[in-house]
Amino acid sequence: MSISTENRNDSFKQINTKKRAEEVLAAFEEGERLTAREALHKLKPNSDDLNYVRPRITELCASGYLEEAGTVFDVYSRRTVTAWKRTDSVQQQMF
Repeated sequence: MSISTENRNDSFKQINTKKRAEEVLAAFEEGERLTAREALHKLKPNSDDLNYVRPRITELCASGYLEEAGTVFDVYSRRTVTAWKRTDSVQQQMF
């Protein structure tokens, strides 16, 4: 195994993915559409590390807790990006 792979795996083991997913889901209030950057800034206002939220958003979509809700122009990246929202079936219970 390469040094890079070992370092990446060690870093991943330090993340409590369940807790992070719950934190990311909580950023999405009822009926609110957020981009990954907007969700990140609600959780960590001074951070630009989108990897803090993007993997968990992907997991939450796959699990049915979030769904795509259109596109938004992101002024920081100057790109059109996806916005997500909580699904109608989501209650406060998770996992």
